[in-house]
Amino acid sequence: MLRAAAHLLPLALFAPLVLGGAACDGGDGDDASGSATAGTSTLLDEVDGYRGWARAPGDYETPLVPSQGVHGGFVDIYVNDVVAEALLAEAGTLSEWPTGSVVVKDGFSDAEGSSLSLLAIMEKRANGWYWEEYSADDLEAPIFSGSPDICVDCHASGSDFVRAFKLP
Repeated sequence: MLRAAAHLLPLALFAPLVLGGAACDGGDGDDASGSATAGTSTLLDEVDGYRGWARAPGDYETPLVPSQGVHGGFVDIYVNDVVAEALLAEAGTLSEWPTGSVVVKDGFSDAEGSSLSLLAIMEKRANGWYWEEYSADDLEAPIFSGSPDICVDCHASGSDFVRAFKLP
């Protein structure tokens, strides 16, 4: 019995890597409930220090902007250097955000910013946008990841899927 099970061990160890990698290829990365699948890589580690990034333009340049959206009653939005540089482009010259663009949104339930309710991240990849959303209660595993319908459907009305601000 042990000998028969021993030859399955490499397969058992390799399968999560193959199946987990499917979530990183721009596919949904979520199961039927909309939650992240096991093995999904997270953007949260990659955006460490995002609160030191530039703030999104317009109203979002000030902290804790009141919001009617699903991400919290008050939000702070940060953009990486790829977005910040794209925002400097001449008006009307960009039809989409460049690959490598990252937008991070902190959602708070209070105007003081003392009660983080969720964190949302979107990254423009070569094959489209990739989203992750985390509950403040669990920053270890995303609630949503990949290209879940809930994110795509809402963000479709944005400027290349970014709703908070427009392309230059």
